[in-house]
Amino acid sequence: MLFKEARRRRHRIRAVSAATIVAVAAAVLGVGLYLSQPASPGAYPSGSRLAPVSHPRTGATLVYSLNNLRVIDADTGASRTLRLPAPAGGASDRAMVRIGGSLLLNRGDRAWLYRPELLGAPVDLGPSLRIIPGPAPGEVWLWTDPCAEAPAGAPGCSGAENDYGQGEVQLVDFSGHPIGAPIPLPLGPPPAGAPLGTPGTAWFPTGDVVDTGLVLAPIYGARHWEVWDPTANRVIRTLPPGGVIAAGGNLVASVAGGSCLPKCTLRLVNVRTGIERNVTLPIGAVSIDEGSFSPNGATLAVPVGLGGAWPGRHPTALVLVDLRTKAAGLLPGSEQKPTPNYGAFNATWSNTGWLFYTAYGSTRILVWHPGEHKAQVLSRARLPRLSPELAPEGQQLPTLIAL
Repeated sequence: MLFKEARRRRHRIRAVSAATIVAVAAAVLGVGLYLSQPASPGAYPSGSRLAPVSHPRTGATLVYSLNNLRVIDADTGASRTLRLPAPAGGASDRAMVRIGGSLLLNRGDRAWLYRPELLGAPVDLGPSLRIIPGPAPGEVWLWTDPCAEAPAGAPGCSGAENDYGQGEVQLVDFSGHPIGAPIPLPLGPPPAGAPLGTPGTAWFPTGDVVDTGLVLAPIYGARHWEVWDPTANRVIRTLPPGGVIAAGGNLVASVAGGSCLPKCTLRLVNVRTGIERNVTLPIGAVSIDEGSFSPNGATLAVPVGLGGAWPGRHPTALVLVDLRTKAAGLLPGSEQKPTPNYGAFNATWSNTGWLFYTAYGSTRILVWHPGEHKAQVLSRARLPRLSPELAPEGQQLPTLIAL
């Protein structure tokens, strides 16, 4: 069950309603109505076509992961490839995390650190099912489950703490040296009134981090998500039901109600104060992919599907949320409709403050910087073309990250 949930997370959390054809048709009509109307005050207008950038100066490096790591200079298009450091692993295989100027890669159920400039052999940080940024620069949490592959009745794997496979997290430095002892993930009692023998409440880390802790998704016994401080080993905030799509600073973003029809509404929760704010997304956004907060915490970028769920022939686009005004609107120039269209990558921000975005099946990379009116296409940098046989479920899709 744990790995099914982790794999579902790896292939993106999609808030797609199982609505009727009539409801989807109404949403498609809403796209046309929205794109034909002027943007609301304070929102980002929509409807522009893709425009190429001649010579952007982003100062960013992009890393694309599929059969290898392709390192791409966003400004010149120059690229080189790095061999993956180990055979394939589990649910988080090829997931990438940026910490400072370094790249961390999950491969073969181990964590690998690539120093800035991605030169030289990567550092093996140890066993890992998921890499999570640590509380200080040069530190990282590694989620492991020592009992996942252990035979039944193995020593230390028969107690209640290990029955549900949620495992533990270990803090290590960038040399792979452990900092302190492993910390088991929290395990609560069964829900009140549950029949005898009902499994206890258990969670696993999604990889999302806020200033005060790690975001945990439920495995058994609960619908709500949690923010957990592993250092103090305490839950510091219980989140409303609904999958978290982004976390950063003190904010956690999720889909209010867990559905995007008849309309998509984001719920923003401040994990320090508990204050919640709802943000209504533009008409026609009927599915949501994982979002990303800008490095300065001013903007939330959310990939959306317009008029239908993925996979399909529906266009994808980016919605930008101004976290000061809570205004949301489609980013002009961000609409894409590749064939085949399996959905959208995570929006990824570089250390230099540029936003990069593409859709599965597209070779083009969009770029945007706060203050610019619309997204544009990088004229020199391109992604490899995906095979039409690449299935959106059951296989690992490529990932893209900006450094």
